Amino acid sequence: ALEEDAAATQARMDAANALISALGGEEVRWTAQSRAFDDQISRLTGDCAVASSFVSYLGPFNREFRELMVARDF
Repeated sequence: ALEEDAAATQARMDAANALISALGGEEVRWTAQSRAFDDQISRLTGDCAVASSFVSYLGPFNREFRELMVARDF
C-alpha cells in the first residue's frame, strides 16, 4: 500500500513537472499579452468617448458619409 502510494505520488510529480516544462515557454507570451491588456485598459476611456461621439454626431448620416469622416478625421 505504501509503495503504491509512493508510485502514484511519483507519477503525479512527473506529470506536474512535464506540465511545468511544457508551459515554461508560455510565460513570455503571457507577459506580453498582459502588457498589451494594460495598454488597452489605459486607452479604454478615450476609446469610449470617441465611439460615443461618433454614434451621437455621425449616426444620422448615411454609411458613405460616415466612412468618409472616419477616413478623413479619425
